[in-house]
Amino acid sequence: MDIFIHQAHISLHKNNEISKAELYDNIYDFSQNIDSLPEAFEGNLVLHFPSITFISQFIQAVVSNKHPQLQHCIIITEYYKNDKKAIKQLFYTLKAAGGLVANQDKYLLIYRLGKWDLPKGKAEKGETIETTAIREVEEECNVKVELQDFICSTWHYYPQKGKAMLKRTDWYAMKCLDDSQATPQTEEDIERVEWLDSNQLKEALANTYNSIVFVFQSFWQKPLDV
Repeated sequence: MDIFIHQAHISLHKNNEISKAELYDNIYDFSQNIDSLPEAFEGNLVLHFPSITFISQFIQAVVSNKHPQLQHCIIITEYYKNDKKAIKQLFYTLKAAGGLVANQDKYLLIYRLGKWDLPKGKAEKGETIETTAIREVEEECNVKVELQDFICSTWHYYPQKGKAMLKRTDWYAMKCLDDSQATPQTEEDIERVEWLDSNQLKEALANTYNSIVFVFQSFWQKPLDV
């Protein structure tokens, strides 16, 4: 489960899923006695086996922006399903889907509200999540696409009318069938729809959301240097 709250990326992992812990600034093992914890976590860290109560309080603190310098936190748990359920219960949840459309060495991105993004949107009642992904890409970019492989899911926090929302977006790789009429959906505040090559993409990913960088990382299965 990969959650994006403000600037922070929080990953919930099963015990056997984590590696490369040496890349992190601090590691806290809650199965051992911990003398003290910082008032505000910073940088990249790993939390081994925190209680479900601590996880809930930690997530709420991140939402309240009490850890403004936190970048990436990996939470390792033996009770993944229970902890995931507890996190979801802190929010109003909704489903969405989007697509990463590739054409040889170029990728289809949209420019909206001053940042580069991938086309995506909320699921409509009664449609499958795969249908949502295709519909949103075709509506926002006015192209025709074909669904390929599932990439990953992201969970994105945002406030809405006093409520804490958590949107799950399922991401799919897609093939472009026809882009001859490609046009931005301006009613969704999309200014541009563009194919970006590798050099242009690197610049774009320096001006996007952490969750979008994560989607590309998952697509390529390697870290991005941006």
